[in-house]
Amino acid sequence: MMLSCRKAAELISLSQERPLRFWEQIRLRVHLWMCAYCTRYYQQIRTMRRIFAQFRSNETYTERMTVWRLSQDARVRILRQLTAYGSDTPAANDRDPSTE
Repeated sequence: MMLSCRKAAELISLSQERPLRFWEQIRLRVHLWMCAYCTRYYQQIRTMRRIFAQFRSNETYTERMTVWRLSQDARVRILRQLTAYGSDTPAANDRDPSTE
């Protein structure tokens, strides 16, 4: 029996969580051999998984993220804008939210 594209997509997703059983692997491989759309989907999932693995292991990026922080001045400006956004009173624009 031919595997449907929907079932193939489920098996592709499931294969990211656990190893597929022998017959699941066989049925999926046969379907991928015959279906260009599911083959493309399978390749996209594998590519995303590889990119995410590289992203997680990239220490340089992680180190840079710890350095990229907002200055105190930027935080105050953002807090002022957020406070003023929800208020109709002019006093909301005059407060210093960093002292609250």
